[in-house]
Amino acid sequence: MKAWIIIFFFLFLNNVHGQESLLYYSDGRLRIDTTLSVGNNRLGELVKIEKYILPTLFNRIEYPEISIENNIQGLLIIKVNVKPSEIIVESKIIRGIDPWIDKSVLKAIDSLKFSILNLLKENKELNFYIPIKFELGKSEFEENMQKNNAVTKKANLNTLQRILIK
Repeated sequence: MKAWIIIFFFLFLNNVHGQESLLYYSDGRLRIDTTLSVGNNRLGELVKIEKYILPTLFNRIEYPEISIENNIQGLLIIKVNVKPSEIIVESKIIRGIDPWIDKSVLKAIDSLKFSILNLLKENKELNFYIPIKFELGKSEFEENMQKNNAVTKKANLNTLQRILIK
């Protein structure tokens, strides 16, 4: 089974133009959850973080096998607090999915702390949010099996085996 991790507005793989943020509106509100916002005077630095850090973050996050097996999907939002003067990058899960996925994301963010610090010009503290969507995709085999009305889930196969054994 294929697992997909999508950092919202996957457009960051395209070139980021000017001061436009893919994660935030121009007034600093997070696009996916407008109750969360950042100071719009720091959006320029966030655009750099989006362009250079998010692709690397995407590659470092692992979708835990136990979460895949349990069909766990959803939206995770992480808050990152950067204090360049103290060389600290703190991350906190604002909206989690499950402990395994949460831990995987925190570990990936921690591995990028020096990259984040190097992108900031000012020594001012910066807080920002990163929404990450975890989705499970079907493999081509599973899709073909489903088109042909075949049983595709292990639970169904186990149930079928129990019926045949009795």
